[in-house]
Amino acid sequence: MPDDKKSVWTIEAKIDFIARGDPVIISFALPPQTPNIVFLEEDFASPDYGFSELTSPTGRRAQWSKRAASGSQTAYYRLSVYETDQINETITSDLPFEPEKPEFDEVLKTAAITLLDQVRSKSANTEIFTHELIKTLNSSAPSQNQSLLLNEQSSEDYKTHLIINLLALEGISARIVRGLYLEDGRRRQSLSNFVEVYIGGQWLLFNQNSGESGKPKNFLIWQRGDQSLLDVVGGKNSQISFSIIKNVQSTRI
Repeated sequence: MPDDKKSVWTIEAKIDFIARGDPVIISFALPPQTPNIVFLEEDFASPDYGFSELTSPTGRRAQWSKRAASGSQTAYYRLSVYETDQINETITSDLPFEPEKPEFDEVLKTAAITLLDQVRSKSANTEIFTHELIKTLNSSAPSQNQSLLLNEQSSEDYKTHLIINLLALEGISARIVRGLYLEDGRRRQSLSNFVEVYIGGQWLLFNQNSGESGKPKNFLIWQRGDQSLLDVVGGKNSQISFSIIKNVQSTRI
């Protein structure tokens, strides 16, 4: 039987914070299992901490806890995965909520409606509309309306929520998706934001900087929705970083 060589990605998440001498609870979002991603190993480590894995409608979370801790603290999560050629099937139970209309002041609302009217005039369907909207917001020569809406904010989260709010004004359901680009040897990486839009009975992923649709190759979806990635009770200055290593593993078929 021939060997099937697969690229196995090992992702390590490192959580650092300063404990204040109080009881500590660390809550960290874990990636969802999808049909085209195989989880080989999951490891959790933090000395002298209790651990449990929790499941809720918003997804899986890791929870570390300790009666009292002081000073620098570190927790680790490690995951090994490989990607298959299986097409990611639509999850019919993962239906969207009715989009909530955002609250803009009158100036921003006028700018938003004007921008949406311009984008709509160049769009034949929801997918093209979303692509055009994102491309317009990322224009190198922004109009006055774009400048008002972006408000000189350059953060990824601000842009993500702006896109989602503009789509909600149009009656289109969308949500934030965070994930990691799997590239060998990357250290101290952070998650990248995408926008996922409900179109024609399924969720479609969009790059919020280019408007391109579809999940990029070697992109691991870590979290869907606007829940926190990391919560630390009893600590301060919490931060998280990811490192990625690729190995080629032979698997008997």
